[in-house]
Amino acid sequence: MDNIVIFGSGGHSKVIIDVVEKEARYKIVCLIDPFQPVGKEVLGYKVIGDLQRLLEMKKSVLEKK
Repeated sequence: MDNIVIFGSGGHSKVIIDVVEKEARYKIVCLIDPFQPVGKEVLGYKVIGDLQRLLEMKKSVLEKK
């Protein structure tokens, strides 16, 4: 199962989360939302920050390889 990140944490994102969970093809890792506080939970998934935070995480993962 591949990991994915959901952008946003509002109403539309909740619909996307619902669809992704029902399809069971991907694992939702976290949410990216520059307008919400880090750590906010939406349907059991945490907001980790904005797009810059996601890019930092990607860089960190690539450096470990």
